[in-house]
Amino acid sequence: MKIEKILLCLDLSSTDELLVRYVAGLQRNLQQSMAITLFHNIRYDFLSAHPEFDGAMVDRLKKKVARELRGKYSPLLEEGNSGALEVIVMAESRTEEAILAQNRREKYDWLVMGKKNEISSSGILPWRILAADESETPMLLIPSDSQSQAINSLMVGLDLARSSGSFLEKVTLLAEQLDARWHALHVFQPPLTYFPFIEQADDAIQRDIRKKAQNRLDELWKSQRNVDSGSVELVQGSDIGRTLLDHAMDKGKDLLVIKRISRPGLLGHRLGGVARHILSQDIELPLLIL
Repeated sequence: MKIEKILLCLDLSSTDELLVRYVAGLQRNLQQSMAITLFHNIRYDFLSAHPEFDGAMVDRLKKKVARELRGKYSPLLEEGNSGALEVIVMAESRTEEAILAQNRREKYDWLVMGKKNEISSSGILPWRILAADESETPMLLIPSDSQSQAINSLMVGLDLARSSGSFLEKVTLLAEQLDARWHALHVFQPPLTYFPFIEQADDAIQRDIRKKAQNRLDELWKSQRNVDSGSVELVQGSDIGRTLLDHAMDKGKDLLVIKRISRPGLLGHRLGGVARHILSQDIELPLLIL
């Protein structure tokens, strides 16, 4: 998995410094330099509230913001042995379209941005980008109350779809690059809809569902190579996203890693239900969506 070129999206809030420090820490963990692009899009509501800003004034504003971002954050990135640093400030009406267009031009390995507390207001931006990104670029989301830059232990949400093999290969490579341990968790949900209508069969059906899930999980695990740094567990849960988050926090993990989608989406959908649900949660640890 390449992590050599990152688009770091900033919104000029207090979270920006946290994001920059986290990326600098990531570079130190990987022991490599990365090309970093600091990206900001001037909010459409600011410009619409100031119709006196003509094109020349907007251009001057973009240049001033770019200078200040470079001056403030380049020293932090140099601490992480950063490679090339680029600063881009735009003034487009839709921020997600500006980010997606920049990503199409440059083909970044990762997109990095802050994780808002709720899927509302600007907090919906990651959801919109993930749902529309045809290139399916991995996205790292860092909450504003994240306490650590270290990545020593990963929690991995694992389904049993056919694409899970390639997903595990990416996780294994990432853990190897970070010199980190990882634990994969598959949350299975017995279909409860018809159980009230089935007499004396609940326990047997539940056991059969669990056994089939465990067999598939064992088969998937045996097909993987280089999983020495990882482990896998099967648990039952009514809410997959919440179960993953709770286990990650309880076990003191540094990063939660999930798939973007389990199966090819209908009507062009590129974001699965579990990912959407986790995005709507108030999370306390960084989230990587592959």
